[in-house]
Amino acid sequence: MAVFGMRYKKIFLVLLGGLLGMFLFLGISWGEEKVILDADEVIYDEAGYSALARGNVELRYGGMRLFAEHMEVDTATNLVNAYGSPQKPVTMLWGGRRLYGERIEYDLTTQEGKVYQASGRVGEIRLSGRDLHVVPVSKAREEKWASPKHLRGLSEEEEVARWDEVALTTCREAKPHYRLVAKRVVVIPGQRVIAKNPKVYIGETMLFQYPFDYVVGLGPRGSKALRANFFPSLSYKSAKGVGVGIEGPLTWDRGELDFGIMYWANIGLEGSATLTQEIAPGFFATVTSEYTYDEITEEASWRARWGFHYSRAKWKATLNWTQREYVEIEKRAGVTYRGTLWRDPEFFVYSPWFTDAASGGWWRLIGTAGEYEEDGWNTSRKGLGLEIYGEGDPRGAFVPFWKGLYMYYGYDADRPLAAGEESQKITETTLGVSWPLGDLQMRTSYVRRWVSGESPMNWDRFDEREDIYQKVSYSLQNGWGVAARGGYDNLESELKEMVYWISYETDCMAWELVYRDDRGDQDDNWAGLRISILAFPETPFGIGQEKVEIPGEIPKDLPAPPKAWQ
Repeated sequence: MAVFGMRYKKIFLVLLGGLLGMFLFLGISWGEEKVILDADEVIYDEAGYSALARGNVELRYGGMRLFAEHMEVDTATNLVNAYGSPQKPVTMLWGGRRLYGERIEYDLTTQEGKVYQASGRVGEIRLSGRDLHVVPVSKAREEKWASPKHLRGLSEEEEVARWDEVALTTCREAKPHYRLVAKRVVVIPGQRVIAKNPKVYIGETMLFQYPFDYVVGLGPRGSKALRANFFPSLSYKSAKGVGVGIEGPLTWDRGELDFGIMYWANIGLEGSATLTQEIAPGFFATVTSEYTYDEITEEASWRARWGFHYSRAKWKATLNWTQREYVEIEKRAGVTYRGTLWRDPEFFVYSPWFTDAASGGWWRLIGTAGEYEEDGWNTSRKGLGLEIYGEGDPRGAFVPFWKGLYMYYGYDADRPLAAGEESQKITETTLGVSWPLGDLQMRTSYVRRWVSGESPMNWDRFDEREDIYQKVSYSLQNGWGVAARGGYDNLESELKEMVYWISYETDCMAWELVYRDDRGDQDDNWAGLRISILAFPETPFGIGQEKVEIPGEIPKDLPAPPKAWQ
């Protein structure tokens, strides 16, 4: 037996069958992927077909990399065993993910591996638990790790991970503020992370077991989004009383079914179910059935909506039908329209956002056409519009922002239209500035709307508007904060609303208790508690929760913040 000791830094050992014996035994062609072993010390046993590496060991094979203090490679079976220490665990870089463990076994031939006492990260998600298994898609399908629909579209060579007894969190601290504990987690590279019915913990206290799958979608360029907010919703509305609810998805390849239910003290249950299915890349169909309460008729009833959504090259289009839709539209400070509407159908198309070189802001075009039924009357509407948005350098103390919308609507109806109802022109602008006042953070917004003509329908008939909003925020210690905002109607010279916030923010999550006091004639008071995950800013609102209108808010589909100063 010949033993060759190599005891110097940065020695590379190519294990592809570089020796004739390896080539004959493994049948590996010279064109196969190279296995490169780098360590402080490498000892290769030619007769025993094994290699032993110690100290700063790194193994590279295709897109997989292993780092360990000690590693053994059997060149006859292509089996790798890597060992770490409590101070320096074994590290595996696999498919854009980083995994850690006490020991890692990996078969270079079958591409199957096992990470003992594993921990790791998938984007912002931090995971830790028992053993993690990595296998190709073909083996995952054979072992039924996930449904065939979940695995559809993946090549047989891609790898899927299954993890048992796993804790998930986005918190960076050793004792996380929240965590989810699941018996099994499946990671489908580039698509989603699925935790099966996890238990939800705040600190060391278990709150409840989530009845749905906890799903994080892995989108393009690594962007991620929760399918639903796994925390319960807690709300109050003057017409409904106190309410508590929960929502969640059932997912499959290119589709999902989202459920939501809310129980109110005064009116009982509300709920919804939405089916979403991707028909082709960027083309989705949706169907929703919901049971909701109408504050005008004071009755609850079933309502339905369905439609199609298309997005390509940053163009977006929607085609929707609704039946008995209950609409709530805040038309100005302290004034909210409520009514019932049929859309049969309604079409919208949005152009991409274009940059404005002069201001550094953005603009886009909007087109729409639809048939509607309201109060027994049928009306058709066509419209064209322009939307703009911009803001100043956020690095300064005073940060200006502006937002504008111009829409032209033309109408036709199955009844004679009154004078001025043939068209409606709406121009709305928001000008504002965020600025400091000692320890206070101020946000001042001025909203002005001009209207020419009017709509024959109530839901989209707008009046002129001149509102001033002033928000005052104050940061307390240890992540706590308070804020208040007033909405003043300058046309009627009256304070129409007050909104109050109490917030608490950690390194990974935020709690926000908000109360809206309607100072107008509608007595539309409401409150809500929202718990959100900071790593997922687009976390959906829980069912039944209201949203505060934020004048000058950044459009959610803006491709990037404007940067006029660069």
